[in-house]
Amino acid sequence: MFGESFVEILDKLSPKEQDKLEKLLKSEFFTINSRVLLLFEILKDRYLELIPNIDKREIFKIIYPQEQYQDAKLRLLLSDLLKAIDKYIAISTVLIDTDYVDVASLQFYKKHNLSKSYVHRLNKTERRLQKAEQGNQQYYESLMDFQLEQYEYLSSQKRNQELAFQDIHQTIDIIYYGRKLRWLCLALSHQIVYNQDYDLENIDLILNKSRDLAADVPMIAVYLSCHDMIVKDTIEDFQEFRDILSRHIGHFENEELKGLYLLGINFCIRHLNKGEKDFGKIGLDLYARSLDKGILLTDGKISRFTYRNVAMMAIRVGDLNWAEEFSEGYKSKIAKEYQQSAYHFNLALIRYHDKHLDQSLDHLQHVNFKDPLIQLASKTLQLKLYYELEEWKLLDSHIDSMQVYLVRKKILGYHKQNYKNIIGLVKQIQRSNQYDADSREKLKAKIEQSNPLTEKKWLLGLVS
Repeated sequence: MFGESFVEILDKLSPKEQDKLEKLLKSEFFTINSRVLLLFEILKDRYLELIPNIDKREIFKIIYPQEQYQDAKLRLLLSDLLKAIDKYIAISTVLIDTDYVDVASLQFYKKHNLSKSYVHRLNKTERRLQKAEQGNQQYYESLMDFQLEQYEYLSSQKRNQELAFQDIHQTIDIIYYGRKLRWLCLALSHQIVYNQDYDLENIDLILNKSRDLAADVPMIAVYLSCHDMIVKDTIEDFQEFRDILSRHIGHFENEELKGLYLLGINFCIRHLNKGEKDFGKIGLDLYARSLDKGILLTDGKISRFTYRNVAMMAIRVGDLNWAEEFSEGYKSKIAKEYQQSAYHFNLALIRYHDKHLDQSLDHLQHVNFKDPLIQLASKTLQLKLYYELEEWKLLDSHIDSMQVYLVRKKILGYHKQNYKNIIGLVKQIQRSNQYDADSREKLKAKIEQSNPLTEKKWLLGLVS
């Protein structure tokens, strides 16, 4: 569709922001071709469906009524419009960034030797930073910009006075080690899930320096605790991480908090998958807290992965009503391209667990995911449904399909072994003599010993 990029951008802007965009494009601040403005109005009207179903030839005719259609000319006009919108995005972002405004103003006053204005802005910025409560990455980066600006000013006034080299050095350290710890935690977590081997150099140096900083810098303390939780993988380290994050939650903005909560939740999921049931309720509590605070939403949207994992956690702790209410309530908050698949998958899970097997299978017909982990979860549910509905031919064909899928996918980490275990045990149960008590006991023992095995309870039920 012509103008699709424009529509996608406009869709992310509130009506108030759309009005601001239009006013800026029409102001003297921009010297924009009048035809670019006309294209903006046409595409906006189409977005609002005031003139639906208009095609690009009709658009060209409106803008260039005396000319023959030229596709390149229309696309060049659209390119100019998108460039103007990019400028609006940059300007609107800068205007709400107090830190950037302060530094830009200081640099302007310094360049033009406006000493009185410079000192006034410098003192005002210092007071604002002293009052700031958040000690996150952005705060320390703003502090560094201020400290460097202050250093340049003071060093130009008196060469022999004491300068804040130590403060600047420490701020730079905090920024560096904070960033390294954050990405180290994300890399280690990703490495566990997807069986990737990253060359993470100088980890001991990073950790040792971070431990020196942690006592005075809550941000460092939280990420250090998160690292210990992931690497040591103990309940005690998880509890320490949860407690320290709760104490210092005010030091992080939503995007960082989202990552931290998900790292804690992923820890719970891994342990739940190992059969440690208590982690289901703990993980659901983390989900509930972060949902209440809006932490798991980005631009008002929830990812399809989080949407599925929240419902799955509620199901595994036995709260089907909570799972269904969540699935219905957050359906509209999933990106449109994933909405139907994510919603029907959640409902398929819920209907399976409340024993409406045919309805569950019906919901699965609407599911189509590209992500391998959700796809495998869907395939596993289908496997269970075929078994319980005694659709043996469909089950055999489905198992063959799952095995091929597992061979093709190379980055599933410990998940691959889990699904191999499920398939292998189902095939053994099918071949076994269910009336032979000795055979059943051997299968029970094998199921109990298999690890990882997310479907242990279900498989044990088949041989009981």
